[in-house]
Amino acid sequence: MVEKKGRISLSVVIVSLFFVILTLYFVFAGHAVTVASGGTTFASALEDTSTQYNITINNTEISANSNVSQVNITLPVAGSFYFVNGTNGTNVGTNTFVNDSTGTVLSWSNGTTGIIPANSTASFWFNAIGYVPGIYNITVLSVNASGGSVTTTLSVTVNNSASVFSNVTSPSLVSRLSSANLFNLSVTPQYQNITKVIFNFTGGMVFDDDKFIVSTNGSDVGNIFSNSTYNASATPSSSITTTLTFQNSSAGPLIWANGTSRFFWFNLSARGMASSDLSINVASYNATGVLINESTFTLGFGFSFTGYVKNETGQVVNGTNVSMYQFTNVPNGPPVETLTTSALTDTNGAFILANINSSGGLMYKLKIIHYDESGIATKIGTTLPAFPSEMYYDPFVASGSEAAYDFMKPPTLNGTTFYVSAAATLNITTLNDSNHTQRFGYMVMEQKTGFDISSNIFGNATSAQVVVPADGRTYTIMAIRANSQFTNTAACDGRFMNDSHCMTPPRSNATITPSTEGQVINVPINLSVTRVYLSGCINVTGNSSAIGNISSILPRLLPWTGFVPPMRPDTQDINLSSPLQLNYTNPLCAGSVAWYNISLLNNDYLVEFYGMNSTNASVAEHVAALQNVSLSANTNLSVTMRRLMGSYVAGGDVNTTKIKINLQNSSGSAITQDTPHVDLKIKHSSFGELTYIIDSISSGSFSIPIINGSTAKVKIFSNNGPPKEKTLNLSLSQNNISLVTMSEGDGGFRRINSSGQIEDMNITNSTFNVQMRFLRASGTCNIIEAPSSCELTKTNASNFNPMDAMVAGKINMELQLLTSGVTITFYNFDMFAAKQPPMESVMDDQASSGASSANQVWQFGSFVPADVYDYAVVTIPYSDSLINDSTTANITIPYLYDENWNAAWNLSAGNTTSNLTTDIDEYLGNSNNRSFNSTGYRNFFTSGGRLCNKTDSNITGASNTEYCYMNITSNKMYMRVPHFSGVAPNVVGTAPTSSSSSSSSSSSSSGAGGTPSFWKSTYEISQTQLEGGYNRPLATGHRIKFAVGNEAHYVGVTSITNSTVVINVTSTPQIATLVVGDNRRFEVSGDNTYDISVTLNSINNSRANITLIKISEVITPEAQQEEQQAEDNAQNVSSGEPPLSDETGSKAWLWVILGVVALIIIVGVIMFFSKGKKKRQFGY
Repeated sequence: MVEKKGRISLSVVIVSLFFVILTLYFVFAGHAVTVASGGTTFASALEDTSTQYNITINNTEISANSNVSQVNITLPVAGSFYFVNGTNGTNVGTNTFVNDSTGTVLSWSNGTTGIIPANSTASFWFNAIGYVPGIYNITVLSVNASGGSVTTTLSVTVNNSASVFSNVTSPSLVSRLSSANLFNLSVTPQYQNITKVIFNFTGGMVFDDDKFIVSTNGSDVGNIFSNSTYNASATPSSSITTTLTFQNSSAGPLIWANGTSRFFWFNLSARGMASSDLSINVASYNATGVLINESTFTLGFGFSFTGYVKNETGQVVNGTNVSMYQFTNVPNGPPVETLTTSALTDTNGAFILANINSSGGLMYKLKIIHYDESGIATKIGTTLPAFPSEMYYDPFVASGSEAAYDFMKPPTLNGTTFYVSAAATLNITTLNDSNHTQRFGYMVMEQKTGFDISSNIFGNATSAQVVVPADGRTYTIMAIRANSQFTNTAACDGRFMNDSHCMTPPRSNATITPSTEGQVINVPINLSVTRVYLSGCINVTGNSSAIGNISSILPRLLPWTGFVPPMRPDTQDINLSSPLQLNYTNPLCAGSVAWYNISLLNNDYLVEFYGMNSTNASVAEHVAALQNVSLSANTNLSVTMRRLMGSYVAGGDVNTTKIKINLQNSSGSAITQDTPHVDLKIKHSSFGELTYIIDSISSGSFSIPIINGSTAKVKIFSNNGPPKEKTLNLSLSQNNISLVTMSEGDGGFRRINSSGQIEDMNITNSTFNVQMRFLRASGTCNIIEAPSSCELTKTNASNFNPMDAMVAGKINMELQLLTSGVTITFYNFDMFAAKQPPMESVMDDQASSGASSANQVWQFGSFVPADVYDYAVVTIPYSDSLINDSTTANITIPYLYDENWNAAWNLSAGNTTSNLTTDIDEYLGNSNNRSFNSTGYRNFFTSGGRLCNKTDSNITGASNTEYCYMNITSNKMYMRVPHFSGVAPNVVGTAPTSSSSSSSSSSSSSGAGGTPSFWKSTYEISQTQLEGGYNRPLATGHRIKFAVGNEAHYVGVTSITNSTVVINVTSTPQIATLVVGDNRRFEVSGDNTYDISVTLNSINNSRANITLIKISEVITPEAQQEEQQAEDNAQNVSSGEPPLSDETGSKAWLWVILGVVALIIIVGVIMFFSKGKKKRQFGY
């Protein structure tokens, strides 16, 4: 029991609780915070407007020491809500105001007497701006002298003060050169009345502007249009701005702030050029003229593309599907083709594709396919590359520029007739090792050119149907399972795969050549793979220093033997630091550089081996070996590396010595606006023949390694000019190749001038008289002098548009000089492969030698790749006054020229058909009757030539019976040739007995029997030229004629290498060998005085740049010794001892193929092709 004195009284407890509660009341209670009008919500504010916020605090405490000593007001987060400096205020007594560094906390305080006495009310106010519409919280903290505090949250809504603009009925794309562009826009005010709306539209130029059409303006507000202004400029290329103003003339609101939308409209006559977008800026203003809001609409320009579709016989084809695809290049991947629009041709074969975006930089690809009633493709148009949008509509011609336009005639596809021919469908499927159907991506390639017909490398399809021309072309189909679509797991062993797992490398089918219209060919491809090992010894030859470093081994998967895709070659599991893969001391390869052992797939490969003599690649001697190999099991293969040509180039698949090729226009500038298709063919005895497709062209240039002793020929298929074929000069580390570009107005036509050199024919000159006829390639049209009924179209200088012929597929292409009738006709000329007509051809109106006799030498040439056409027929006119066609006439070919117009084959030099090497005749040994050394053609290369038949004109087609025909009615001779860069047919006939013929004084000379001598061109100079010094580049067989006293003499070039030139000085023959920089003296008059000096300035493009000058120097023993020393030195250089110190060998070439890309193979099977393509894509 607790004693009484220890008990707690209930009254004590109650009293204690009372005092505790009273104490708490004075500490925590009594602060009521509201907005000035009451409550906790401010009236709404307008965005971007300074608004006053007034806060009332009622201190209901009663204790004298309960004064409020501090008030803190915290604004919303900075960035959307700002305090306006200097606008703070209060009705209390003495206080200190502080705005913190963030600008979000406003503080009033007085720690001595307080700022709000107990049982009193005070106001605090400030201005703030809300920049972003929304609901915001403002926090008020009041603290009393005892440390007690109260926190209150107030809210405010900031409304959008701007107008709302919406593009209502304006076109999605603006129509070029059209006045039917109606722009109708709505404007909706939010919380402020609008008194003025201004429209500004920009993007055009003074010479090509977007014009407001007067009186087309309107508004549902009423007639409130104020005015329009136009900032005209004296500079035609200046940009312009047109302004339209809508304003209430009575100064009242134009649109009330009650949420009502009003509409404003006007018409524009749009510009012709669409390289930039049309921008329309809309601005609204309030009653005080302050800008409320503005917005800009950007609209692209649209174009309509029209044309016609006909079949092989020239008949219109209705119901044909014409589709336009937007073509987008993807970094590190194949291009993406997105269907933009399509249409069917009508009963006239016409179609129109409307409202296509023509914004600058967009590319489009056209596809034309005709399906029969059952949905089978029976006809297909030429597979065209992707073109910029400007190619699909007629170019804009500014006022005053009409003459220049007629002169240049920029090519266009608009309004073109497109021709369709037989089509077949390839039905592609893939299988695994168990013959179960698998998903895949694919690419279909045309073998001859390497062009991709259709590609979807990153596809995930169960099957694919690809429509291709069925005109004798051969196709290869590659299938692949890319790692972006199929992931690898432990189960992926090369045989197992399913819809979502297990990538595979590309696999190719056998070649397919569809030949029947409407044919459907099933193409199953087995994607399973296995691992095999390739091993052997690595040797070296031809090196000048010890090779002790194998820098790279790069295997490239081949879709077919000899065709090298531009893919990433490394399978990612080759590790040359592993002695199991590369061993420099393996006893199996004693005396070799190294032994190698790498794991590959059961596939066809080109395996590249690279080595050097040091670890410093930039200064090392580099060697390489290329080896074709077909792997089905473990294989042992030894290789021999050889010296590489060119100079060191870093980058690409390997850092090594390479040849660089520069693609230039006629002025020597890099071609950067076009991405041509480039094929490169390299031949070497160690690997045979390889064809590359070049996809990595940067600033008009590309580089590639090439082994010493190779030959290389590049084929360039430009999108902006005729195709070109050129043999590379591998003695040069860089080769410059000039391309004809249509944008420069160069038609590409050439002729041989009086000096024996190639010169341009000015297609803009009134004397240009070439006509091109595009003829159907069919049985009835594969004849000489095809009738007009065979014409697809024809062009001449007044209506030249090379795009007319691009769309016709395989055609017969006729080039004719109208003044003389001289003609070259290319049969089965493949416009799909060539892209452009064969305009870069050599033609002339008259014979280069013997033009006034019965023994005439003509010169023709074409730099078109030989595999673009089957054969050509050259038409040579003759006159009855010179050749008696009642007797026999024949044609001999005494010369074949290369593309630099140097003699590649010379009958007078003793050449026979055995001297027709593959460098001259790339079809040598083929069984397709396309070699010069084949039945029918080889007789042209004999001294007697081939007799021209006067009755049998069957020199065309695959079953021709003759190769030379003489039409005695039209006085023309026709000669069939399989292919050529340059050919010099020598027409030998009998002169009429009633007249005599005289020899020509042409600069070219001819030998007995009409066969030209060794000297092809002679340049006669005057005494003034000789005394002043005469400079000229001379090819082999070219010479300079000059006089010393009254006697004629000659200096001629008999041979040229990359380092030396041999000259012949006559009358009394003197032979001398010169190196670059040599100055040699010669005595030709018999007076013991040197009469002339010859300086070799340079050697470029198989021409010796020579300076000849008259001198008079007494011949002394010292001078004779100097001349002999110069001759000995040149002879040593010519024989290679010692090697020239300033010549490092040269290089040239580059190559072709497609962009497949080998994926990484992990866990024994899979490879991934990683590569990026440009306009045409092969890989991904």
